[in-house]
Amino acid sequence: NVSRRKADARKDISRKMTLLYGGHAERVEGCDGLADILKENLRRELEEEISLTSADLDGGGMEIIGAVNDLASVKSSRHLAVVFNVPVAGGNVSVRADEEFARRSKYRGEFMDVAQIVKLQSNKQNQFDPWSKLLFQDWIRPESESGMQIGLSNI
Repeated sequence: NVSRRKADARKDISRKMTLLYGGHAERVEGCDGLADILKENLRRELEEEISLTSADLDGGGMEIIGAVNDLASVKSSRHLAVVFNVPVAGGNVSVRADEEFARRSKYRGEFMDVAQIVKLQSNKQNQFDPWSKLLFQDWIRPESESGMQIGLSNI
């Protein structure tokens, strides 16, 4: 699922394409263990940002694929992202987070296969935000060269 970030976002993600949706984790009553807390937070964020509900998720098969930490600056290094692969049963996505994603972009919650993402990324106007670029280079298309100071690590 691909969206374009707003123009007035942080300098490093302004107008960049993103493959990642989510937010900050919060405590969840009744959840035991970090993985369950992260999954519940992800479910909440997916509904808030792109209108995916539990019914849209393909059997609830959320899988942690790694963690990302951007070491390019002190500010960016203070955030750690836990990255999930989230199978989706349907293609009905409605981007709700207008504070994060451009309203008038043709890339607003569009589902794409790997070939479409590769073609999108090859266009200089469609560069990914740092975390999405890493996800693309290390997981979606690992044969590409990253040369970045960030990494996708299995956890």
